[in-house]
Amino acid sequence: MVEIIGGKKGSATLLKKSEQTKKSKMPFYTKESIGESVQHAVNNNASIIFWHMGISDVSYLKAEDNVVWKKELKGFRKNFKEGILTVLSHNNKKKVNEFGTWYQLILTPTDMDKCPQSPLPMLAFSELVSGYPYYFKSEKDRNNVFKFITKE
Repeated sequence: MVEIIGGKKGSATLLKKSEQTKKSKMPFYTKESIGESVQHAVNNNASIIFWHMGISDVSYLKAEDNVVWKKELKGFRKNFKEGILTVLSHNNKKKVNEFGTWYQLILTPTDMDKCPQSPLPMLAFSELVSGYPYYFKSEKDRNNVFKFITKE
């Protein structure tokens, strides 16, 4: 799990319990609350924005957080080689919106029963995806991460 570096825990505002769906214990988020969290990351010079599953919130890393990121990359690569994760090149997209230009990478579990859904891609980048979405400020960085994880 990625250590929160520069993240703002609890920044995506949850709706009151009475406003959540009665059938689901899982909270839902608004476009505005996710947008505020992404804007916070952008304002703090995020180089990678992602959904932190451990705290169910938007988190980010800055360029200087490379020690933490390198450790995570090794784990991603190990999981890719073991067939636990897949990374499909057709998911490497350029996303342009009110938060600027970001380059998407999706890590997808091969066991779809363990495939998480994150509100980040839908509410901030207008795309429904399954897996672990990462948004990079640099296309080169995203491409390098893709190559590192998938290299033989």
